[in-house]
Amino acid sequence: MADTAAPPIGAAAQASPSQPRNSPVTTASGRRQADNPSASVLRLYAWAWELLAGSRWRVVGAAALSLFTMQVVQFNAALLVHAVTLLQVGSGAVTAASQDIFGLMPADFPTTALLFGFIAVGLFGLQFVDRTVTLAIDAAVTYGMQEKLHRKMLRLGMRFHARNNIGTLQMLFTRYVSQSAGILRELLVFPLVNGIALVTASIYLWRNLVPIIGSRNVLIFSCVIVALIGLPILAWRVSLAMRAAILTSVAADAALGDELVNTLRRPVDLQLLGAQGLRNAAFEARTRAAFAARIRSLRRSELANQIQRGMPQLLQAGILLFAVTQFLHPVATGEQLAVGATIVGVLQFVPMIVAPIQGAISFYNAAAATVPPVVELVRVLRAQEEVTEARHPSSLHRTNGTISVHEVYVDGRDGASPILRAATHEFTGGRIWGLIGRAGCGKSTLLATIARAADPSRGLVCIDGTDLRMVEVAGLRRSVAFLGQFPPFIDDTVRANLNLAATPVSDEVLMEACEKTGLLPRLRELAAPASPLDLPIFAEPNKGALSGGERRLLALTRVLAHPARIVLLDEPTAGVDAAMRGRVAALIKALPAGTTVIVVDHDLEFIAKVADAVVCMDQGTIVASVPRADLLDKPSPFLDLWRAQQHWGAEAMAITSYPAPFS
Repeated sequence: MADTAAPPIGAAAQASPSQPRNSPVTTASGRRQADNPSASVLRLYAWAWELLAGSRWRVVGAAALSLFTMQVVQFNAALLVHAVTLLQVGSGAVTAASQDIFGLMPADFPTTALLFGFIAVGLFGLQFVDRTVTLAIDAAVTYGMQEKLHRKMLRLGMRFHARNNIGTLQMLFTRYVSQSAGILRELLVFPLVNGIALVTASIYLWRNLVPIIGSRNVLIFSCVIVALIGLPILAWRVSLAMRAAILTSVAADAALGDELVNTLRRPVDLQLLGAQGLRNAAFEARTRAAFAARIRSLRRSELANQIQRGMPQLLQAGILLFAVTQFLHPVATGEQLAVGATIVGVLQFVPMIVAPIQGAISFYNAAAATVPPVVELVRVLRAQEEVTEARHPSSLHRTNGTISVHEVYVDGRDGASPILRAATHEFTGGRIWGLIGRAGCGKSTLLATIARAADPSRGLVCIDGTDLRMVEVAGLRRSVAFLGQFPPFIDDTVRANLNLAATPVSDEVLMEACEKTGLLPRLRELAAPASPLDLPIFAEPNKGALSGGERRLLALTRVLAHPARIVLLDEPTAGVDAAMRGRVAALIKALPAGTTVIVVDHDLEFIAKVADAVVCMDQGTIVASVPRADLLDKPSPFLDLWRAQQHWGAEAMAITSYPAPFS
């Protein structure tokens, strides 16, 4: 039976299937949030600057390339308008010179046409390079943030991982990071690149309209300006409704993902419980909700897209009607000749003006929808690490391996009652200590605190008088071997799993450790004709050829392959049979002389065989320490638990028949 007072290291709290979902984000307290009011625009920019550290110069370079590409596109459009003007009025007779803004336009038509064609061909390659560079930078930012998150996850402690849903943390890597990378990059470059593009396109359009507007059509031109402002405002208002629908759809999809995780964690166990009907009903309900939310989102998104797509056509139609009016009723010959070039200019530059406005609206919607993932990303990256390196850490100078626990308190999750309360004891070095108590009394939490999976809320844990908080963490990991209730495995070979410890060792050392635990013949049988160390091992406990007990022995093999002078074992006999239990006891007794061992186990007979002394816990505190010689002779909490265990075992052995069922 596992100690349930403290969450296992690395375990994730499971969300209730009936828990309401308002967004894909889990807060530090486990509650869901639809939005974060503190995620202001300025704060988003600050986060973008922080999260893009290491890629900022790449982002600046990509922005410069995008801006250059846009300017080349606009200049080539101006060349086309200039060519039309030359066709109408002849070389050297462009009186208004409306298209020659920077004095860069050729004076004759052939040169203009050749330059236009050359730039048009070159734009194909330039736009390809621009897009490729942008996508490459987004990929670099994505993978860089995933690496940063992975490093952070391995530094965060048991309290963080107990509070956070494993499905949400996985989604953080698989979806949120990729969503955030592009938006954070755009936050830095979009205003500059698109703002300059909007200004230059407006200048080009204005200079093309001047010849036919003159000073007589201020009202008409004012209507054009109003349309340029009013249509985007309309699209923005529609996009607000679209944003709400998208957020609802994202939340519904995330809830569906959580529901799937609830099933995929232990599908066979759910079958054996007969829970298929309930699980199918719950998943179907989530599916229907996600489908309805997706339809609403698609409907509103399509309406917003239609309005945005229609803006250029509406503006072009209005300006072209005005140009046609000018053409039918010209006041001067020069104005009539300029109408053709003006029409081409309108067709070219109105979309270039509207595109940044449309992009700003789309970008706003995307950024707003991405705020929850960005907030979650920042929350995890800024989460307080429970085990931190001291400013000036010292090496662990072990003498005899005495572990001192003094007035140690460990607070429960989210402010609950303390798991450990003033726990105090000195585990003398070089001995094997048993640690026993009823389920939920804090044994695993005490062992994890000694291993420094988390620091105590109050109190002091020392090894040979040195406060563990002042010890170099890497050195501590090499000096203290820890076998938890749920030892970690990865999808890889036996070799890779055995070398998960702090310092990898040679194949010879690994084979020797496998031989000590008695696993070597079994590994050879399963891996033949390959090396036993090449046998595949899976992270999931129900996958692969090894049984649960054999996986437990493999975890113990890892401890033996990387010897430490302090060994902490939490439930080493969980899931092993009697023969394996005897082998585990022999391995513990055979550890090098001077090794300090603390063993947590609910099998009191096993504890009595291996321990030199037994420490008893109750309700989060240490209540007794019993020498081996007194375990079965003097009154103690150990003897009380022993008698209770023996009593229930005797009753079970005495049952020879069962009462008849009720008729």
